[in-house]
Order: sequence, then C-alpha cells, then structure tokens
Amino acid sequence: MPDRSDRVGQQLGNYRLLRYLGSGGFGDVYLGELVRTQERVAIKVLHGRLTDSNDLKEFINEARTFRLKHPHILPLLDFGIASDDLPYLVMEYAANGTLRERHPKGTLKSLNQYYNKCRAHQQSRLSHENRFTSRQLDRMTTKRNRRVDSYLHTASRRIIDLLVEEGIGTLVIGNNPLWKQEVHLGKRNNQSFVQLPHARFIDQLSYKGKLVGIKVIVQEESYTSKASFLDHDPIPTYRADRREQRVFSGKRIARSWYRASDGTILHADINGSYNILCKSSSDPWQLGRGVAGAAVRPRRLAV
Repeated sequence: MPDRSDRVGQQLGNYRLLRYLGSGGFGDVYLGELVRTQERVAIKVLHGRLTDSNDLKEFINEARTFRLKHPHILPLLDFGIASDDLPYLVMEYAANGTLRERHPKGTLKSLNQYYNKCRAHQQSRLSHENRFTSRQLDRMTTKRNRRVDSYLHTASRRIIDLLVEEGIGTLVIGNNPLWKQEVHLGKRNNQSFVQLPHARFIDQLSYKGKLVGIKVIVQEESYTSKASFLDHDPIPTYRADRREQRVFSGKRIARSWYRASDGTILHADINGSYNILCKSSSDPWQLGRGVAGAAVRPRRLAV
C-alpha cells in the first residue's frame, strides 16, 4: 500500500486527492475534489483490499446502507474501488474541524456525541434487518455508561477535594425539577446535555460532601440565569400557571456573558451561581460582605 503522502494528487475514479486529513481504525481520510466541478469532498480510503468477490459484494451492500440520511452521520455521496483494489468512500466534507478538536478528549460532551454517532449507524444498519438491538450495540452502550460513571466519580471527587482544600463548608447546587422534560435547545444541544446524568452527579456530590462534613444544599434555580446579581434583582420561582412576563435589569449578551444595567460585564455562569446562592440564603445580601469584588470569570478544573 502506498504511503499516505504518496496518494496526494492521485485520482480515484472521478475524484482527486488534495490533502491528507487523518486516519481511523478502518482507513485514511483525505480532502478531495470532484474533478469536473472542483466540489470539495472527504474521501476515506479503506485499509483492506477487496480481492474476493464475496468481500466486494459485502462492501457494496454496506456502502449502500450509508446512503441513509441521519443528522448524526455524514451522508455518503459515492464509493468505488481504486486501481490497487483498495475500496474508498466519498462523503460530504465537514470543514469546521474534527469532533476531537471541537470537544477535547475526555469531556462528557464529546463522549456522548461519539456514542450517538455510532449508535445511529448501528440502528440504521439494524433497521434493514428488522432488528432493534444487537450484542455490539449493547456492548457500546455498556461501555459508554461505565465511562460516564467514571468521569462523574472523578469530577465529583475533584470538586469535594477542592472545597476541603479551600475550607468551604457549604456547597449549593442549582437544580430545576423535570427541566430535561421541558428543554428545547435544538437537536444538537439536546443530545449533548439532556443525556447527561445531572441527578446522578448531584447525588455523588451530596454523599461525598457529607462524608467530609460539607453541608450540601440543592436549590431550585429558576430565573437565576436571567436575573442580575449586581442589580439585586428579586428572583421569583417558576410557576407554570403564572402568565405575567418577568423583566430583569440585566441581559445575557452571548452564550457566556451577562451585562448588568450599569454596563458591567461578567461571565453568565458566575451571575447564575451568585443568584443560586441568593435564593438559598435567608439573608441573600450578606453574601457580598467581606468580599472585595465579584468574580467575573469561573475557574475551570482539570478532571
């Protein structure tokens, strides 16, 4: 098999290889173009040669399966066999980087996105066989669940250790009952956040905190992301039967930033966290006493 860099410039059927992009367990991926129109595509050249007629038939059947349209799978545009008997797949080119670049290794978001992609592929294949599950799909789900549990245990232990190190005796956790059932973040964001086991994470923080003498408070957090902490906005509790529109002093100006009425900008998560503390305290404005100033950016912990 030629070296990966040697393939750059080669023509596979109607496509020309322009640049090597990366490798996976089954093949090497190149940026390519349709010779006639210069349309950019992604071309995966598989590692195994097809010299047997049965293997060729199986490859064609599998390639046809990929023609199914699904939001978690890049559609297959074409496929073929190179002159050296190596099969290749032609897919849409996603120009915004890889999942690994957008969501670094080890995060729950990247783990869930990869799991959803693999599950969607398996379910598409099983639908052609009138089946709903398989051993491979069960193993994939079990592995994902174990990795999520491991991540939650590590993250919760890291947080409790930090609280002990800083001498903090109370942990307040914001939570909205049944918020997942009413969330409308769009298909992509829903799959990233709704599948994360927040209740299990809260349980782990609660019991680990109690083991070291930390008081854990789970606080209802409605309107805490909309109200302005710096403006001392009153924070009501959400009720489905309440019709009036709530108006607050500040405004969220981006995904991560909040602007108070005087123009002060702070991180939206910081603003929400302060408001959760306010809702949990019988005398909320005692929170600022003895503090030189409010934090404007959260501290990110390595897990």
